[in-house]
Amino acid sequence: GAGAGAGAGAGAGAGAGGVSFCELLEQEGSSGVGRAQVIISHAWKENFLHVVQSLEEHFRSSSSSPFLWFDLFSINQHQSPKSPLQGWSSNFAETKRTVLVLTPWDHPLPLARSWCLFELFLTARTGSKLEVAMSEEDEKRLWEELPLESYTKMIGEIDVERSETSEEEDKELILAMVRKEVDGIAGMNQLVQERMRDWLVRTAEEKLLRVEDGDQVERRMKLADLYKMQGRLEDAEQLYK
Repeated sequence: GAGAGAGAGAGAGAGAGGVSFCELLEQEGSSGVGRAQVIISHAWKENFLHVVQSLEEHFRSSSSSPFLWFDLFSINQHQSPKSPLQGWSSNFAETKRTVLVLTPWDHPLPLARSWCLFELFLTARTGSKLEVAMSEEDEKRLWEELPLESYTKMIGEIDVERSETSEEEDKELILAMVRKEVDGIAGMNQLVQERMRDWLVRTAEEKLLRVEDGDQVERRMKLADLYKMQGRLEDAEQLYK
């Protein structure tokens, strides 16, 4: 459903502890499995049905049915996390498209989870496209109820060192990999923050300027305030006029 299939390709490796669900389907010759075209990033603490609903909403208008790399199904969950880490970056470079499930709308769990931040980092580093999936209700409430200043502040506080994982070992593996990068942890935080700010501005422009219903003046002022917070003073001035 939701215009998508299960992606077996990137990152689904077999090991002594068995195979991933996608590999099992592949072995059985299922047509519902193939090389991943989109990577799904989500927090395991999220309500799973909410994650599925958000993805269904996101892919509802898709003209194709892309194969999704979804960790629960694409990775052998009985295997040590050290193995998929080795090829993690190449997975993102291959698919070039990441969909982040951002829930709940008022306090997104992924922004505080180590794996999600690492996936956002790889999305940015490989120049992949970042999309955000939310349920229809969450998206509506986000743009109607949440001050954009709060989201901007939340994004500015992203810090992989203060993030959480279910297993502390996973976080140490991630931090060790990031420390080897040229700009280290500070560079990762900055890169992730920039990509999330870009998403916020890009989506705000779409939601606040291109939607016909509602108070257009209020929408323009809201976007102008966001431009101002981002330091885009000339763009803000044009909307304030």
